[in-house]
Amino acid sequence: MGKAPIGNTNNANSSNNANTKPIKLKHCHKDPKWYCVWLGVKSCIQFFLSVYSLKFIYESNIMFPGYYDPYVWERHIFHGFFIAQACFETVDFLSECTSYYLQRDAQGTLSLDSIAHHLLTAAYYLQAVFWLEHPAQEYLGMVMAAICCQVIGPLYNSYRFGFRGKNILVLMIVVQFVFRWPLGLLAWMRSFIHFGVTPVVHLFMSGLLSLLDYRWSEWMIKRLLKVRENDRAKKVRANELQWLENLSYADFEVETY
Repeated sequence: MGKAPIGNTNNANSSNNANTKPIKLKHCHKDPKWYCVWLGVKSCIQFFLSVYSLKFIYESNIMFPGYYDPYVWERHIFHGFFIAQACFETVDFLSECTSYYLQRDAQGTLSLDSIAHHLLTAAYYLQAVFWLEHPAQEYLGMVMAAICCQVIGPLYNSYRFGFRGKNILVLMIVVQFVFRWPLGLLAWMRSFIHFGVTPVVHLFMSGLLSLLDYRWSEWMIKRLLKVRENDRAKKVRANELQWLENLSYADFEVETY
């Protein structure tokens, strides 16, 4: 009886070489390089606008029924922010369309939903400035408060850039359900409280944006479940490989003649 090891030295050497190769992170590998740069600029803009919108929410007490004071900011400040937001959404809409046309890659990123969202949001803020002749201050405050919904933007940009781990998805879900959805419900509540000064187009666009938010929430949960499933599969595979590596040559004996 003789002992025969499994495999040969060439396989072992190739396996060692494969294990010693550095791991390259393929961030933003699906999008053009200019779009990757835009994601960084976009995150900074979204963070700036969100912080100032949160400042208005705090100063105006919009979240507390009976204490809402939209006159803490002057009308021209609202208009300035609305124009800035509309310009930003227009540029983002064009960049999303161009990236989607060049790559045609919507896997895992809801590109078409992003395009629709940017188009609707740009129209939403433009109508608040140019369409209405003299909108009520209460309505302008509601539109201003909606800007801080994009606080989730830097997280989604990180995911789009290539950081698609479980932690990013968990943070996105927390922001979506702890902040964005309550703010959306608040916006609907304010729309009915101040129904006399709220334009019908505001209700229509809010409904469409709420539908897109629902799709985003569903997408986040599905992606998180998929990532967890993949992590479990990788863990099982790693355990199987570890078990095979721990087997000694003595466990395999073949009869030689």
